[in-house]
Amino acid sequence: MPYYFFLTFLIENGINFQLITDLLFVNKVSSAFGVNSLITSIIFVIFISIENRKVKLPNLWIPILASSVVGVSFGLPLYLLLKECNKK
Repeated sequence: MPYYFFLTFLIENGINFQLITDLLFVNKVSSAFGVNSLITSIIFVIFISIENRKVKLPNLWIPILASSVVGVSFGLPLYLLLKECNKK
């Protein structure tokens, strides 16, 4: 669902990282959402890096990539699925 808005933006403006950054931090409300997403993603990567010392999952880059491309809402469940499947 969130990609509808992002894809519409890309169709209209192309890949313009400067414009994306400018619009993401255009006011305090959008800045709060942007910073929240960035912090959540960073904490997620730190969390699975620390967890992986115990679990030793192969292909740890997959949930990190999924989190970076889609979001933590996809990366975290994918990580937990991989962790559960690795137990068996």
